[in-house]
Amino acid sequence: MTWNTLRDLRSGMRFVVVDMHLEYRKNGATDPNGWTKNWDEVRYLDARRTAEYLTRDNAYTRRLPIVFAGDMNSASKEDGHSAYDAFSDVGYADSFEVAPANRRTGAEYASFNGGKIPLPRSEDKIDHIFVRNGTRVLQWTLVPQTTAQAGEPRDLLRSDHNMVHATVRIQEPTR
Repeated sequence: MTWNTLRDLRSGMRFVVVDMHLEYRKNGATDPNGWTKNWDEVRYLDARRTAEYLTRDNAYTRRLPIVFAGDMNSASKEDGHSAYDAFSDVGYADSFEVAPANRRTGAEYASFNGGKIPLPRSEDKIDHIFVRNGTRVLQWTLVPQTTAQAGEPRDLLRSDHNMVHATVRIQEPTR
């Protein structure tokens, strides 16, 4: 996880953007230490711990608006077993769901493309942007790296993920 405090040039308001990359293993997989775990639960705990630290425990960030974004490595929304649920538990929502339906583009693509051409189409997303409940999301976009139906992935793709972008209206925190 990395995070930065940024300042809006026009208003001077400070806010925090957090970039996360959670455990990639699938449930039941064994890691190099020989541990076999419910990795969705590990992702839940990591996301919850991070969100609570920055929104509650860290004196520098807890009063600032925070946006959490990144590769959550699971499309699960299961209670207590998903990063999605961890953010929901601390008062955050997926920007995709907050954005007006007519302002969502690229939703037909999976956010993880797996290096495949043509890009996989799926409603499952493992890359998310979470915003505090009540934050306005003006638009949400998944930017496919290519629309090519054939070709060498190494020539067409820069990553095994497609970019997810949201335009949000961050409100000044109340003191």
